[in-house]
Amino acid sequence: TTMGVVAGLLVQNALKYLLEFGVVAEYLGYNAFKNFFPGYALYPNPQCEDSKCVDNQKAYKAWKEGKGAGKVLKGWEEKEEEKEEE
Repeated sequence: TTMGVVAGLLVQNALKYLLEFGVVAEYLGYNAFKNFFPGYALYPNPQCEDSKCVDNQKAYKAWKEGKGAGKVLKGWEEKEEEKEEE
């Protein structure tokens, strides 16, 4: 079924992350009506109504600015450089 195929793709994405190879998709979904696999980056919502969500966003931002956030995967440096060039 479609759900099994998407689950297999998610497992493949997890293996790419864990084994540090290929391009890891930040989001993977499937639109059956259009037979389309959308892929895009997800960002936090600064206007989130959940107070715990906002607290976690602030804590992560402070951690990242404090140089506590290192590179997670090989190749992400290029992604960040591309964003800076745009």
